[in-house]
Amino acid sequence: MISFEQLLAEHRDAATHAAALERAVRIAQPGTVIAAAIAALDHRLAPHLETEDQLIYPLLLESRDEGERIAASHAIEAWSALAADWTGFAARWTPSAIEADRPTLAAELATLLAALAGRIKAENDVLYPIALRGAHIRLRAA
Repeated sequence: MISFEQLLAEHRDAATHAAALERAVRIAQPGTVIAAAIAALDHRLAPHLETEDQLIYPLLLESRDEGERIAASHAIEAWSALAADWTGFAARWTPSAIEADRPTLAAELATLLAALAGRIKAENDVLYPIALRGAHIRLRAA
């Protein structure tokens, strides 16, 4: 069973890599450096989103507690496209694509990182505590 502590650590790690990616784009690092930063974030983010979408949210949706089901339903509705949007973004922005269209990269990245920040805040502040209270996750790793 995954832990609240682990999920929060994964969020901090993703936020650190997102900030590094954002900085690389802002200071116009070479396309290869930006692509490596995208890959580094993807390496952390993709499995984390998969865990949430395939394990945590379904447990909350199946809960006997109506509040848990409603919270999970609202979260799924709000963030349903984020994993697919991120996967498409990570695949699309190769070093040559980055060099060819930095303004679009920056705009797409800003949109995705804002959505990611919103999801992280909602999960940290609302969904994870609900999952912890409902014994769907544990507080600390075993």
